[in-house]
Amino acid sequence: QDFYLLATTHLQSGEPNRYALAIHDLREALQRDPRHYWSWMQKGLCHLEQAEPQLALADFGVCVGVWPEFAWGYFNRAITLDQLGQKEAAIADYSVALECDPELLDALRNRGTTRLELGQYAAALADFDRLLSASSSIDESANEQTPRSPEFVLLHALRGQALAGLNRNEEADAAFDTALNTDRLALLPAAQQRQLLCSYGFAISARRPGDADKAFARIPSDDPKFPEA
Repeated sequence: QDFYLLATTHLQSGEPNRYALAIHDLREALQRDPRHYWSWMQKGLCHLEQAEPQLALADFGVCVGVWPEFAWGYFNRAITLDQLGQKEAAIADYSVALECDPELLDALRNRGTTRLELGQYAAALADFDRLLSASSSIDESANEQTPRSPEFVLLHALRGQALAGLNRNEEADAAFDTALNTDRLALLPAAQQRQLLCSYGFAISARRPGDADKAFARIPSDDPKFPEA
């Protein structure tokens, strides 16, 4: 426990090498107690921060073995699998996490997003609709025009992409209009705004090329993260 707490102290210190120092102490903790769940979990998170997903995957696999009833081991392993491009395996782990904890809404959103990337539009929409009804932060009043949360904006943008993939174009346009409201879009950081505009542009480009062009034009041409725009 002392080595685990020492690792936590390093992580809170802001030191440039804090992740390496924390991993060293977590290994010391695990030498003394190989079943210390939170040391495995923290070590996996440190490996993720150091862009070492394969090592993180091994740590989260131990978490699942040590405490198979707990959702967070599956959730973090799913994130890691997603980073490694193993999308179907990530979806499976997100699903188990939700079986363990149906209130783990981050797993629901991530599973929907991964399904969307794989073109599983109906399943993705089901996840986003379930998230829409479950999220206490989202007010479903259709007539209210005031800004809401960033989660509200992103969720409707994701629904729009899923609906567009299903060729439910009128519903897709309504979802995008909700997300792209100027006041609501301003709730997001600039990078997320540009990502949303790019996704929207591609979703409507075949049937509304003029509007797609306007969306792409709102993304600065010198932004290296969005050359496709």
